[in-house]
This record gives sequence, structure tokens and C-alpha cells, in this order.
Amino acid sequence: MLQVLDSDEEFLIGFRSNIVVIFWGRTTLERIQRIGVAQAKVLEQLKDTGFGSFNVILPRRGTDALPGVQEERDRLLTLCEPYTIAGAIVIEGTGMLATATRATYNAVEKIRPGKFPQKLFGTIDEAASWLVPQCTARTGDTLSVKDLAWDVTAARGIRI
Repeated sequence: MLQVLDSDEEFLIGFRSNIVVIFWGRTTLERIQRIGVAQAKVLEQLKDTGFGSFNVILPRRGTDALPGVQEERDRLLTLCEPYTIAGAIVIEGTGMLATATRATYNAVEKIRPGKFPQKLFGTIDEAASWLVPQCTARTGDTLSVKDLAWDVTAARGIRI
């Protein structure tokens, strides 16, 4: 079961096994700092084995361009990069906004590739199918794709 560490109406952070799950809605400096506190707790537990990163970008909820938000996000990424096995990013939807967001992300990744494998998906099931084998191969964990996808879907429906 997904262990939720913190959440409100615009974000959720939790983990199951060795996979950190974050739902991103409207991002404020206060929210990203709360995510940082929760990530530090997870990092303490999982830094020896590493962890997978499962991010869901909530539709129609843009990131606010507030002072300090990008800097704090970059700081958290730098902190977690050495321990991240792989990252799955879900941008749900088939409309123009979701398509444009995916295209922008892909362009940025080509210019500035990350230090771990990362891939975009349109659904939670697709992301879980790719991420779980990446993580379990390295850690020997027995988490199933179906269980992670169910937990993430349930968290999305209940918490956000």
C-alpha cells in the first residue's frame, strides 16, 4: 500500500517499496518545501538501495512561476539524482495542452539529459509497467506493476 507522507488539494508525496510517488498540481514554494521535507525522510530510508521516481502532472493545473520555486525544485533534484534509479513522468490527457507539455519536456530532455533514465507516459499503467522492472531489477524487490498502478490510481482518486 502507498504510504502517504504529505498531501493537500494540489499535491501528494508518498512511497511504496522503493518507488517515490509525487502528484504535482499548482506548485508554490511552501508546497515544494513540504515535498523536500518528505523526500529527505524517504532518502534516509532508501539511499542504500536507490529509488524510482513516479511523477504525475495533474491536468489543467499549471506550475506557478513564483520566486524560489524553480530554485527549490532544482535543489531537490540535485539532492536526489545520485540515488534515483529511473523516473517515470505521467502527463495525462490527449488534448492539445497535454501534447504540448510532452513535446516541451522531450525537447528539454534532448538539450539537457538527466543523470538517470527518464521517460514520459500518458497513463499511470504505462508508467508503472516501465518503472517497476527498472527498480526491481536493481533492488531485488517483489513489487508488482499491477500493485503499484492500483496504489497510484487509488491515491489520485482519493487524495487529489
